[in-house]
Amino acid sequence: MLSRAEISAILHPDPWFSRQAASLRTALVSEAQVIPVEAEHWIYDAGEDASGLYGVLTGSVSIYIGMEDETAALVNVVGPGHIFGYTGRFLSGRRVATAVAREPGMLFYLPERGLEAIARKLPDLWIRLAELSSFHVVSGFRMAVVNTRPAPARLASHLLQLAAQFAPSLSLPVTQDELAEITGLSRKTVNRVLASFEARGYLHTGYRTLEIADEKGLRRCIRAKAEGSA
Repeated sequence: MLSRAEISAILHPDPWFSRQAASLRTALVSEAQVIPVEAEHWIYDAGEDASGLYGVLTGSVSIYIGMEDETAALVNVVGPGHIFGYTGRFLSGRRVATAVAREPGMLFYLPERGLEAIARKLPDLWIRLAELSSFHVVSGFRMAVVNTRPAPARLASHLLQLAAQFAPSLSLPVTQDELAEITGLSRKTVNRVLASFEARGYLHTGYRTLEIADEKGLRRCIRAKAEGSA
C-alpha cells in the first residue's frame, strides 16, 4: 500500500494539486482512499451523481463523452499523477463523462464526505474545487478548437496534451487507433503524420506506445500551421 507521502509525490505533477497550500494537499491525501482497478473497469458513467474526485496513481484512464447518436467518443487519456472528476456541487451534480480503466492500476479517490470533512476545517476548499472544474471545462473548449486545425497541428497539440497528462514520463501508452479517435482524424492520416514526425525526430513509435523526443519541434509545428492560416 502506498504511503501518504508517496501518494502526494505521485500527484505533484497535477497542475491543480501542486498549486494548493501544503495544508490542503495534506488534507486531500489524508481523506482519500486508494482503490485498485482492473482493466476495462468502469469507474463512473455519464449521468451518474458526481460523488468526488479521482486521481491516477498507477495505470491510466480513458475519458469518453457521449455523442448525440448515443455512441461514446474518446476525448482524453489520463496518466499517473493527474486528477479527474469533480464534486457533486458543480455542473448540475452529474457526471458529464465516462471514465474507464485502461489497465490494472490504482486510483486516488476522495469521496464527497471526505471533501465535506476537509471543508469544515478549510472552507475555501469549494473555491479551489470550482477552479479545478473551470480548468477542466476550459481544457475541453481548447481541445474543441484544436480539432478545427489541419492534421499536423491538430495531432501535435493532442500529443503535447497527452505528454502533460503523463509527465514526467515521455512515454505515451496510446495506440494510433486511440489517437485517431481523440483527434477526429482517420487512422491512415494519423499514421502518415506520425511517420512525418518520427522522420523529423519529434517522436519515436513503438508497439502501442509513443515516446516524445522533441516537444519544441511539436510546438514549432503548431505555430507554423497557425501562422500559415493567419
